[in-house]
Amino acid sequence: CFSALAGSTDLPHIPCGSGHLPSAQISAGGTRRGFGSRGLHLSLRGGSAPAVDVESAVEEPTNVPTSSEERQAETKKADFLSFLNQDPNDALAQADAEAAGAKTPPKRWCPQEEEDLASRLDAISDEEKQHRPAAPAWDAPTGAPPAMPVPMFDPAGEMKAALERGDETASTGAQKYFDETGINITATAGAIAANRAAVTAMNHSYMDDPYAAKFAKAVCPDKLHAAMRKSEAELARFAVRTKYFDEFVRDAVLNRGITQIVIIGVGFDARALRAVDLRWDLVPTPSALDELEGRVLTIFEIDHPEVLSAKQRMLASVGADPVSVRGFGLPLCRRIPADVVGEDWVEALRVHGFSPNLPSAFLLEGVLYYYPERQVMRLLREIDEISSPGSRLGFSAVSKAASKPTGHWEWGVDDPEALLDKLGYIETKSVTLGDPEIAHGWDMSSLVTTGPKKTLYVTGSKAPAVRNNPEKIKDAVKGFWTKALPALKWTRWFLETALTTGHQLRIPFPKWIQTILRSVD
Repeated sequence: CFSALAGSTDLPHIPCGSGHLPSAQISAGGTRRGFGSRGLHLSLRGGSAPAVDVESAVEEPTNVPTSSEERQAETKKADFLSFLNQDPNDALAQADAEAAGAKTPPKRWCPQEEEDLASRLDAISDEEKQHRPAAPAWDAPTGAPPAMPVPMFDPAGEMKAALERGDETASTGAQKYFDETGINITATAGAIAANRAAVTAMNHSYMDDPYAAKFAKAVCPDKLHAAMRKSEAELARFAVRTKYFDEFVRDAVLNRGITQIVIIGVGFDARALRAVDLRWDLVPTPSALDELEGRVLTIFEIDHPEVLSAKQRMLASVGADPVSVRGFGLPLCRRIPADVVGEDWVEALRVHGFSPNLPSAFLLEGVLYYYPERQVMRLLREIDEISSPGSRLGFSAVSKAASKPTGHWEWGVDDPEALLDKLGYIETKSVTLGDPEIAHGWDMSSLVTTGPKKTLYVTGSKAPAVRNNPEKIKDAVKGFWTKALPALKWTRWFLETALTTGHQLRIPFPKWIQTILRSVD
């Protein structure tokens, strides 16, 4: 309204509620600052008042009002003048504050105040700074629930409580694995997180995992303290392995366009939240068609229910649960409690939105060598069945010398590339822990790279369909004739001998035998 009447000197009475906004006489040199729909709302108080001349009303009134009507008029005049002279940004802030029920508008920050604060902080003596409490290691994002103390995770206590509740699944999963092998999966995941926390503390630019220390402190604080005292050489294997598979995931998403990442045996892995290392900011925003067809970057985390329950509780305590991080540009994360060797995990994966028709990346970091060969091969075949052409597979393994009966682990393989070839994978690659190619400057002197016991990192891609691969067709035909040639030579010799003998004995042979002989030639 005011913008439309900028050229007019007479502003009409504008009805508002039960009263009117007083008209104002604006001279040629006057100003119309702050006129806007939201700013205008602030001055519509109701009631009526006489016209006010803006230029003459700038000075304070000399006459003190005596009646209630005069005091009301002076109050309305002061409100109107305050509205005309306030900054538009302050008016917007005031409107937001009143809408939210706040008593005062939020204070705006200015560079001068920042410099003043910095000068005051510099004036604090070093002795006073020592007595100040340390800043928190991580600030929860705006709007997240306040940080709460995380209770110590006690697998035995939770299992006991589950048994008391009559939970039928209490004897399965991690507890069943512990009964069979004596290995506590939750404690193992906590130990890995402790070493990742130590790597982050030692070289923050190499690995940025602010959640690892939180996990380890809640599950195994003693191992966290021990990891923090380790040397660079002792932490090298954990740093190199994590970085190698970080690059595997990043390559699958950014270079190959894969939108489904399945991490089996995820433990306390935080790749879904580590935006700095995985560069989630470079992932293009999905279009409406992508969302309709399900091509939205999603990370599926699969592990035992006990592990994921502890992980979810600890992330929620720092405001990093899936609901709180939706607005930070991170991929969707779906946590699936399942035992991949004892349950139908494939069906659970599909229920949570996984599509076998889209290329996927499967990661099994530090998982396979805990299981015997029969279960490993079954798991790899199940992955192969739901992998469309172009899918990726990455896993860590050990050599047979490091597996039982001579070693500690359950399963080992000496030629993982040949294993992937049999499963129909191409672009297979295997590197050994300690290889300078993946060292990235870490001290690998303590890692033995020679000898029968080795740790291997393996990757491969699912081959496309045979009809789209002429080279595969050639190899298949050549292989068939190579195997069939000895049998054909023997057949030819037999027919020639029989035909010659028949002629000598004057035995008439049917024409079809002669036709077969000519076909063999």
